[in-house]
Amino acid sequence: MKNYKEVVGIDVSKKTIDAYCYHGQVHKEFVNDIVGYKSLI
Repeated sequence: MKNYKEVVGIDVSKKTIDAYCYHGQVHKEFVNDIVGYKSLI
């Protein structure tokens, strides 16, 4: 089994993209368009 430094959960809905970093306990919300997608990356 690999040891991962971070686990990221991503939820995509019609209006938003939500990303949550498990170990860092950080939540970010992005608009579901090209600008939001680029911000997520």
